[in-house]
Amino acid sequence: MKLSTKIHLYSTAVTFFIVVLSFSAIYIVYEQMAYKTEYEQLINRTEQALPLLQEATTEQQTTAILRTYLPPNGDIRVTNTQNETVLFVKGSTFDERLPTTTLTGHHVETWEQHPILQASIPALWATGEVVTLELAQPLMDIEDNLHLLRLILIGIAFLSLMPIYVASVALSRTIRKPIERLNTTMQQNILNGSFAQLEGKVKRDEISQLSATYNDLMSRLQQNHHLQQQFIGNASHELKTPLTVIESYAKLLQRRGTQDAAMTGEALDAITNQTANMKQMIEQMLALARNEELHGEIEQIELGTWLPQFVAPLQQAYSREIRIEGTPYTRTIAVAPFQQLLLIFLENAIKYSDKHIIVTLHAPSEIRIQDFGAGIAAEHIPHLFDRFYRVDEARNRSTGGTGLGMAIAKQLADQLNIHLEVASTVGQGTTIILRWRDVA
Repeated sequence: MKLSTKIHLYSTAVTFFIVVLSFSAIYIVYEQMAYKTEYEQLINRTEQALPLLQEATTEQQTTAILRTYLPPNGDIRVTNTQNETVLFVKGSTFDERLPTTTLTGHHVETWEQHPILQASIPALWATGEVVTLELAQPLMDIEDNLHLLRLILIGIAFLSLMPIYVASVALSRTIRKPIERLNTTMQQNILNGSFAQLEGKVKRDEISQLSATYNDLMSRLQQNHHLQQQFIGNASHELKTPLTVIESYAKLLQRRGTQDAAMTGEALDAITNQTANMKQMIEQMLALARNEELHGEIEQIELGTWLPQFVAPLQQAYSREIRIEGTPYTRTIAVAPFQQLLLIFLENAIKYSDKHIIVTLHAPSEIRIQDFGAGIAAEHIPHLFDRFYRVDEARNRSTGGTGLGMAIAKQLADQLNIHLEVASTVGQGTTIILRWRDVA
């Protein structure tokens, strides 16, 4: 069942139910009020006749009094204490006598498909005897009024459904059109492999919010698709070079064997280095893809003592001086992720500069890593932590960069609650500033 059909059906059914319930209540209340009004009028006329009945001496006088004060179409039966009929006055047009019974208050029954109001009231007869006046009055006028009221209510009920139906059509169209447009756009995107977005003014209703969410989703998918294509291009380019080198040296070894020690050593060194570069690239890609939470032992370390021990292997491996300066302080951190974060920045500093590196501690919450390389232009700094972003393609190929290290550093810093800043001047060098957010 289509959404528009459901809206028409449900709105019409609910409206019809409410209208029927409301009009039924109106009809019942009016009917009961009409019956009560007739009863009160009947009793009032009867009570006016009671004093005169006590003075009447003959049956003819009593009958005249009753016919004068009571409705002309009503019947009256006077009964004694033994429920015997003392007098019966017929005023209705029915062929048979209207039924009357001994009752308290009033009661409405149906006689020949017409409503009959029945009531009783005690009275003192002219002889001093206590009798009961049993009254029966056909409610022809009320019956006609109720019939007219039923017709009016039914007519109003059907007439009220018409604007409800028109409103449901307009409502379904308002809801259906943006949904159909969204569905059509999604199908076109699937068929064409595109990322088309919905056009239209932004409103506060839920449908507009759905469209805005869809547009945001398409924007993100398009951006991720672009990054994926860029990644495929970068990865294919980067992997192609080391694989070509590995293949060339492997074929060289197949042709010439391992008799030439110098050539064999050169080939093995090249294969080993290119394999290490490929491994590093793959590990960095997997680290970004997993986006895992931090796992590592939480320790309290004194950075003035810990940092020299950490950088010592790097100084020996790269033959580069790394100075530790500033004011030492203590932090409680996850050591393994923190080591990985520092290693990324220190390796970048080593790759892109030939001079010494300075690591400065600023108590109680800051570390600065400064190199004296070529520096980074200002327009590149906002994008340094984007995945696969490269400042200089040629420089990254020469140094083995993948465009992933800074993105991994940003991820680690966020999980360590560290804010990163980059200050750089072209031709003078770059400073990476690490600042813990939990220290004001």
